[in-house]
Amino acid sequence: MNHQRREFLKWSGGLALGSAIAPLANGWLNFQKTNKKVKEFGIQLYGLRDILGKNPKSVLDKLPSFGYKQIELFEHSKLGIFLGMSNKELKKYVTDLGMKIPSVHSNIYIDFEKKVEAAAAIDIKYFIYNWEGPGKKLDDYKKMADDFNKKAEFCKQHNIKFAFHNHDFTFKNMDGVMPQEWLLEHTDKNLVDFQVDLYWVITAGVDPVVHINKYPDRYKLCHFKDRSKGATDREGTAICELGTGTIDFPFIMKAIRKSAIKYYTVDQDTCNDRNDPLACARTDAEYMKKIKI
Repeated sequence: MNHQRREFLKWSGGLALGSAIAPLANGWLNFQKTNKKVKEFGIQLYGLRDILGKNPKSVLDKLPSFGYKQIELFEHSKLGIFLGMSNKELKKYVTDLGMKIPSVHSNIYIDFEKKVEAAAAIDIKYFIYNWEGPGKKLDDYKKMADDFNKKAEFCKQHNIKFAFHNHDFTFKNMDGVMPQEWLLEHTDKNLVDFQVDLYWVITAGVDPVVHINKYPDRYKLCHFKDRSKGATDREGTAICELGTGTIDFPFIMKAIRKSAIKYYTVDQDTCNDRNDPLACARTDAEYMKKIKI
C-alpha cells in the first residue's frame, strides 16, 4: 500500500471509499520540499454563534490573543451578518483589533444584491454560498451552476468574488456524476471560486489531495475541522478540536501546495470537547500555528 493511500485511510477514520485512490505522480516529492508555516489564519464565527448573541464585541476582543488575524462572517439568527452593527462599524471594530474580514457566508437566495453591496462596501473579498442542503438531485446542481455564474457576474461588478463552500453532499455521486465536479466544470473559472471544507470531503469518503490537485486553480479558500477517532456519524459528536482527531492536515496541506488556496479558516461547527467554544477556538488556533505548507 503506498504512503498516500495509508495517509488517506488514517484521515477517513475507516469510512468506506467510493472509488480507488490513485497516488499523485509527484505528490510525495512536493511534500518533502515544503516547510513554510501558514502566515495568517482565520475563524468562521459560526462555531461561536451561541456566545456571540450575548456580547459579540467581547467575543471578538479575545480572538487576536489566540492568534487569529481574520474572521469569516455568517448570518447570525439574531444579529445578522454584521453582528448587530452596521457594516462599517463592524469593519472599524475588527480593524482596530488588528484583524481582517476576508469572507462572509450567506444565503444567496434572500436579499442577495443588498448583502453583496454591503459586504463589498467594507472590502470583503469573498461572498460565499455555504449551504445548499441535502436531498438535491443532479438537475438541481446543474441549475445551481447557472445560478452561480449569474450571481458571480453581479459580484464582479461590485469588486467582490463569489465562491461555494462544500459539504459532503456534493461529493456523493449522482447518476455517475459527482456534483462537486459538475459545479467545478460548469461554472466560469474567471468568476466562480471554491472554498474546500476538508472535513466534509473526507466524511464523504473522497481523498482531498487527489481531488484538489485535479482542480488546483479553483480552490482559493480552505476550512479546517477535525474528525473524531472511530466516528461513525457525519457530524455532531464526530467533530472535534484540531489535532485531536484523525485528519492529518499537515500532510494534506503540503501535498496540495500547488493549489491556489490562500485563505485558511478554522470552522469547528460544534465544541464537543468541552462546554466552552472560546476554549475550543484557542486550542484550534494553537494547532493552526504549527501547520506548514
